[in-house]
Amino acid sequence: MKKKAAVSSLLTLALILSCANPVKLGLQGLQTDVDSLAEKIEAGASLTERATELEREVTAQPTDEFIPKIEELKKEIAKVVMLEVNLTTIDDSLRVMNKSPRATEPLKRDISALRERVGELVGEIAVIKDADTKLDELVIKIEEAKEKAEKKAEKKTQSSRKKVEKKVY
Repeated sequence: MKKKAAVSSLLTLALILSCANPVKLGLQGLQTDVDSLAEKIEAGASLTERATELEREVTAQPTDEFIPKIEELKKEIAKVVMLEVNLTTIDDSLRVMNKSPRATEPLKRDISALRERVGELVGEIAVIKDADTKLDELVIKIEEAKEKAEKKAEKKTQSSRKKVEKKVY
């Protein structure tokens, strides 16, 4: 009797699982993934503000002391930018799901909405990438200011040497 009940419940479970729409199950999993990635990307949104603040400071006084801050910020940005690969993979999966014969109209609307959300997140990452580019430009600005200061100091030294030479002779 117990065997029949166990077999019966297993058959019922198998029947339920076979009726479940794999597109719906996959979509639920991808929705969870997108939500998780969205949290990480939105947490990284402050990175652009920090990059802008750093840009103001460097523009006011371009010195080497900012290089470690820039490098640290670039590492944090790189972590967020790497999430774009995950979003691209999810978008590809959604595109395939949308073409599935098991994708009903309500599921296709959900797929479309999720693809739109993925597109928005990719757009947010693009803004963060722009901040990374700004940081690269700041490093160049610091290096140029350093070279300019070195040349100025060298000219001053040469000028002092000439004055000393004139006095000596």
